[in-house]
Formats: sequence, C-alpha cells, structure tokens
Amino acid sequence: MGVCYLLGYPVGHSMSAVMHNAAFGELGLEHTYKLLPVRPGDLASVMSGRMRDPDVLGANVTIPHKVAVLELLDWVEPEVSRIGAVNTVVNDGEVLKGHNTDGMGAMRALQEAHGDLRGTRVLLLGAGGAARAIGYHLSKKVEALIIANRTVQRATELTEDLSSNTECVASQQET
Repeated sequence: MGVCYLLGYPVGHSMSAVMHNAAFGELGLEHTYKLLPVRPGDLASVMSGRMRDPDVLGANVTIPHKVAVLELLDWVEPEVSRIGAVNTVVNDGEVLKGHNTDGMGAMRALQEAHGDLRGTRVLLLGAGGAARAIGYHLSKKVEALIIANRTVQRATELTEDLSSNTECVASQQET
C-alpha cells in the first residue's frame, strides 16, 4: 500500500482526496490519497523528509508550491524546466521526479472544444503555476498569446519566460 498527497496551502477545501480514493477503490488499488497542508516555510522539510519515505508514491502540487518545489526535486522532465512549474511529484526509489500535466490537459480540452489552435490569438488570464504550463503549450501553437494578470510584474515575468521560446509570440496586457 502506498500513499499519495496533495501538497499546498490551504488544501482543506479540495475534493482531490475524495476523487482519488474513489478511483483507487474502483481500480482495486490499496493506496490512499491525503491532503497535506504545507505552509511555504515548511515545504523544504516536507520534500526532504516525508516525501522521500518509501511508502510515499508521490504528490500533486498546488498553490502556492508549483514554482518553489522545482528547486527541491532531484530530477525534472525537460519540459518542466521550460515551463517553470511542477504539478506532479513521483517518488521513484526516494528520487523525487517533477512533472507537469496542467498544460497537456488544458490543451486537450481546448482542442476538443475549439479544434486546431494554430493561427489563433489567445488571451491567458493569470500568471501562476498552471498558467505557466498552459502558456507554454499555447505558445507553441498560437499566433499570439496575450497574458493578463492582477499584478503586472508576474505577467511581465511570464511573458519574458515564454518569449524565450522562439516559436512563441507572447505579449503582456495590463489589467
């Protein structure tokens, strides 16, 4: 039996444990999924301690840790380095590996709803961890990507990061 976590702060409102535990049951897996509220100042100790326990399979990562967790991992898939955010950590023999599925999932939903996105102009609302992943994937497809965020600095940072992808045309929209 293994345990999986949702790492974030706060997490008490999340339905992730209910959904994942139901899925484990349906699949006949004897795993448990638990909410683990981790204050920002405690993230490093959780990653170096509890997350490396052999019984821990991994974790989903949410606000406010998607960016900060990067520096605490042993390995990240190459795409994660370009995205700059992690939403999934796998404990592979006490080696913590970072992945990001936010962008792929959003792209699949957008393409199912709207078809081919090539040549389109897209407004991305937000500049947090999920927006980084979605923006990265959009930036490889769309003609123009406009980023709007409550804070101009974060929109500017994401625009600059995405603009380093030579296939992307990203700009910032002040709100």
